[in-house]
Amino acid sequence: MKTAQLRLKLPGWSKAGMIAVILCCLQQMNSHLKHIFYALPGICLVLLGVYWLRTLKVSTKQAEIIAASRVEKPVPVFTDTIERGQIVFKKHCLMCHTIFKDGYVHLPQAIDNEHWTDRRELFRWLQDPSYYMKNEPYGKDLYERYGSVCLQPTPRLNWEQMEEIIAYLRYCRGKTSFE
Repeated sequence: MKTAQLRLKLPGWSKAGMIAVILCCLQQMNSHLKHIFYALPGICLVLLGVYWLRTLKVSTKQAEIIAASRVEKPVPVFTDTIERGQIVFKKHCLMCHTIFKDGYVHLPQAIDNEHWTDRRELFRWLQDPSYYMKNEPYGKDLYERYGSVCLQPTPRLNWEQMEEIIAYLRYCRGKTSFE
């Protein structure tokens, strides 16, 4: 069996596949002892490379970005995130939005509706709502219901601050007053 005929993909190699490659290499060398000694470092490097590729993990920051790109799979929320979200919400949002008074009870649920399946789109909406009110059906519907005061742009908020606000709003769903 020639090495070129062995069609195994690197990410899917099993132990049996690796053993087959080693046996194939040994067979190609006709079991000459000096060839085996010369080939062992190369075989070890190949196996080490395959093992390294299989165990390679995505960095924590990349995993957070991937998780944050979907609304229904939020990044795990910790108490300090909720507290920072409360501070940011009170500083930037509370002047127009009240979570617990009549008319605005649905604000925390609005971040998880079927329209916001992509977290980046939700953040674009928060940063520039006038674009969505003119160009998107969801924004046009909100504009018809609430008028031009629907949402003020918040370009000064960064990604992390918006994540904290969302965590705080999700936390507030079951509450009846500010804590």
